[in-house]
Amino acid sequence: LLKDEIVSLPDGSRITISAEALADKPSHVVILVRDDGPGLSKEILDTIFDPFNARSDSPTEHGINLMACYFIVHYHGGRLEAHSAPGQGTEFRIELPISPNPVEVSPHSTELLKKIRQTDQLWEKLIATR
Repeated sequence: LLKDEIVSLPDGSRITISAEALADKPSHVVILVRDDGPGLSKEILDTIFDPFNARSDSPTEHGINLMACYFIVHYHGGRLEAHSAPGQGTEFRIELPISPNPVEVSPHSTELLKKIRQTDQLWEKLIATR
């Protein structure tokens, strides 16, 4: 996550990291990674965890790192979300259990299935262009 932040941000940008226990979920902690960069549009934010999402600021960099972060957090029983708006920086919110149990992936996990389906669609597009 930090590698992508560093590569994406213009010189002189600032990244802050904070963590706190959640009042409504005492068994969880939230880690916030915020930057003061240019922010992201809704279109970019919607595909930020897609593995083949090439960034306009660094076309050789793809979203594979952020997708890996997403799945690692998910498999540890947590959630990873990105929030941003043009001109307002970006915030990554990582919620993790303090004492995680092994997570059994439910075939009914709609959030995970949505990400898997997006990845499948990207593979289909990639194959179709060959």
